[in-house]
Order: sequence, then structure tokens, then C-alpha cells
Amino acid sequence: MKTLHAASLLALAVAAFLPVTSAIAEPRDHAAGFAPLAPGERERLLDEAKSRRARAQALRGEAESEFRRSEAACYDKIMVSGCLGDARQERLRKTLEARRLDVAAERLQREVKLRDNAQREAQASEKSPAHDAAAAEAAARSSEAAQARAAENAKRDAERERELQEAPARAAAEAADRRKSADDAAKRQDAETKRAAKRAASAARQRAEIDRKAAEHARRRAEAQAAAAAKAAQTSAGATTAPKP
Repeated sequence: MKTLHAASLLALAVAAFLPVTSAIAEPRDHAAGFAPLAPGERERLLDEAKSRRARAQALRGEAESEFRRSEAACYDKIMVSGCLGDARQERLRKTLEARRLDVAAERLQREVKLRDNAQREAQASEKSPAHDAAAAEAAARSSEAAQARAAENAKRDAERERELQEAPARAAAEAADRRKSADDAAKRQDAETKRAAKRAASAARQRAEIDRKAAEHARRRAEAQAAAAAKAAQTSAGATTAPKP
């Protein structure tokens, strides 16, 4: 059951992140050819990046505030460790979603920069004579540099994406480990409590047996002393009533 629960948490976490992944991938597709920006498009993209950053910041604040409330409530529950693990899982989910929005905003801003460069290069090429070899060579170098930067950025984005995709699995595994550790600790505590109860019961029986034997010994001793006293009294009485010669 614990394994199924951990697997369910992982599936839910991954499913929750997939829509965000698609949204993040959009800027890369739009900027594929470094096409010059259309009128108003620059402002639209930058506004979208700003909006995503604002949503990311709000989501991080919400994740922290909800975690603090959940953390305080967990200590009033029986399964404290499991409750805290679920609270951390939810905080991680929202934090990763916020990070994805940040990455999407970075890509949008980078797209604007690349397309601004493409637009400037296009305008420069229109003003330069077609036979100007130096301008053509400079434009080629600039284009190659831009493509190299884009490739490096794409590689870095892929690495970030891989880390974000792997984070839910790591978190689910850590939560499962915490739950297992808590269960094992509870079992050890239960076993120790039972052993302690057995030791206490055994000690109580031993004390009861010792007390019983002591009482029995005291009773027999009292009876023996009483019998000896009675016998002594009889002997004394017989000696007193005996006739004198």
C-alpha cells in the first residue's frame, strides 16, 4: 500500500506539470527562425514574460504560506511524519510550477532579444550594398554567434527541464523513504513498548511471589512462636500445680 501511495503521488505530480511544460515550449517554437518582430509583438511578448514572472512569484508565496499552515496543523495529527511529507510534496509541486513559469519568462525575453538582433541585422542588410563582402561576412558571423548562443541556451534549458522533470520522482522517493522510516520507527517503538510491558509484568509477578513467600514464612514463624509460647505456658502451669512431696 505504501508503494502504491508513493507511485500515485508521483503520477499526480508529473501529470500536474505536463501542461506547464507545453506552455514553456511555445516561445522556443515562435523564435525558431529569429524572425523580425511584428508591430506590437515586442510589447506583447515582454508583457507575457512579466505576467509569468508575477504568477511565479505569487505561486511561490502561496506555496510557502500554505506549507506553514499545513506544517502547524500536522503536529495535531497522529501521523505527523506522513502529514509533513504530503505538505512538503505540495510545496514542491507549486515551487516547480513557479520555476517553470520563470523559465518560460526567460525564454520569452530571450526570444525578444534574438528577434531584435535579427531585425537590426535585416535592416542593416537592406541598407548595405549586396556586393559588400565585409558586411555579408559580419552578418554571417553575427548569425553564427546568435545560433551558437541559441544552441547553448537550448542545451541549458533542456538540462533545467530534465531537472524539473526528475524532481517529482526524487521528491516522491524521499517521501516514501520518510514514510518507511517513520513506519519502522513506530514498529520498533511498539515492539519496545511490548517488551517493556512484559518485563514489568514479569517483575510484578516476581515481586508478588517474593511477597507471598515472605508472608508465608512470617505466618509459619508466628505460628511456631505461638505454639512454643503455648507449650511453655502449659509446662509452667503444670509445674505450679504439681503437689509438693
